[in-house]
Amino acid sequence: MTRSFVVTTKPNRVELRGVTGYRNIQIHNGSYPRDFKGCFGVGNVRGLDFLGGSRATLQELMNLINEDGTGRITVNVNSIPLGPTIPSTPYFRFSLP
Repeated sequence: MTRSFVVTTKPNRVELRGVTGYRNIQIHNGSYPRDFKGCFGVGNVRGLDFLGGSRATLQELMNLINEDGTGRITVNVNSIPLGPTIPSTPYFRFSLP
């Protein structure tokens, strides 16, 4: 699924606005599934039920959004495979329009 959203950057998080049927959807740092209830996490290291490098990756995303200045990002969400294999491709990618 790929959608474009207007975003608001807030301290330590990015909020997606205009998500049909939902509110307060955020992209923020965290390391474990319990840290993300209805939100997206970012990072550059992943393992089974673990996401690392989250703070640095969130800062990178926020810097890109602020430098771009449009207030929009495109979010790509891929299904997460179940099982013992950790895929080699990221589940979540961000880009600017």
